[in-house]
Amino acid sequence: MNRIKIILAILATVTFVTTSHAKDGDIISKGNILAISSSMVTVLNSTYILTSSTEYEDAIGNKISPSAFTLGDYVKVKGYLASGMLIARELEFEDDNDDDSSKGNGKGKGKKDSNDSHKSSKSKNKLKVKLSRVNNASPFVHGKLQYREKVSKNKEEERLWGGVKIPLSSTVPAVGSVEEAASLLIIGTLSRSGIPYAECQFVFDELEEDDHNGEINTFAEYKLDIRSKIKDGEEDLRIKKGNCDVDLLTAGTQSGVPAVEDEDTIDVSENSVVFLTGTF
Repeated sequence: MNRIKIILAILATVTFVTTSHAKDGDIISKGNILAISSSMVTVLNSTYILTSSTEYEDAIGNKISPSAFTLGDYVKVKGYLASGMLIARELEFEDDNDDDSSKGNGKGKGKKDSNDSHKSSKSKNKLKVKLSRVNNASPFVHGKLQYREKVSKNKEEERLWGGVKIPLSSTVPAVGSVEEAASLLIIGTLSRSGIPYAECQFVFDELEEDDHNGEINTFAEYKLDIRSKIKDGEEDLRIKKGNCDVDLLTAGTQSGVPAVEDEDTIDVSENSVVFLTGTF
């Protein structure tokens, strides 16, 4: 009984840990919940302390109750180290497929909406690419990218998004610390029939603990997310992560969403050295 009281006293003390720690140093874990209680959650091989300041969100960012989470849920935990313990800043549901409109594997090959035969004025085009390592890229370096286009009678939407993950132990590209990770310039060059037509910059977003191919590593994650909506002739361009130059013949950056087509290629490079490549 005394031992139980001691444990509860420790957890009660942890509850009052502040969240003033710099967010740039956050530790991220993604995976299924292996254990959860009112005071802790275990994801992958990391156990995070849940405090009164921990925020809980669904997959689209809405605030929810802690009771919404249960064993087996696929989640993302964002936290930081304090006195040797991992303190959870955020616990949120995560879409394992990273595609907010479809579930399934493989490449989309310009598939149209299932109702196209009845609604000729509405179409959907989705393309995906899983990037492959080249030029002696370090093991576990990986990435993926998705493009989606929706066209209806008076509205057109485009989105290009994805990410590249590089382990902190990587030598190609060289990443040995958080500082090195933040300084890398990751560029994705899109080409059609061998001719480059757009360049996109992936920006350093966070450190993430992830299970890739059965081995847990800490990755530096670089993200790209750019969206365009044209309604009644007016364009709304939203640059959420990174940026894309869609006109390489004009000086400066002409921001926009590249109009990706089936069989287009992308080469991802750092310091002009290509380390990932793929075909939509």
